[in-house]
Amino acid sequence: MTEIKAVTFDVGGTLAKGGLDEKLYLSKVTGYLRKQGFDVSLEECSRATAKGLEELSLRRKDNLEMNFEEFCSKVLQDLGITPTEELLEHILSLYF
Repeated sequence: MTEIKAVTFDVGGTLAKGGLDEKLYLSKVTGYLRKQGFDVSLEECSRATAKGLEELSLRRKDNLEMNFEEFCSKVLQDLGITPTEELLEHILSLYF
């Protein structure tokens, strides 16, 4: 049996490009936030997500990144929701 020497994770698009599955993200995050008692519509979440993706795009033009937690924090803030550690951890678990 071959021994594994190293494992590489590329979550910032350095080695491979990828994108957010926006439809899946919106569905899962909006549903979760509603279950937590937040009055947020799919349209509001879509606008906040689009704003976060635009900021990510601008950062990448300058060879900068934004991790998933930071992205979700910005989306939540745009929705008027304080991004607590608990909310962020659960949103991360929904998507990954």
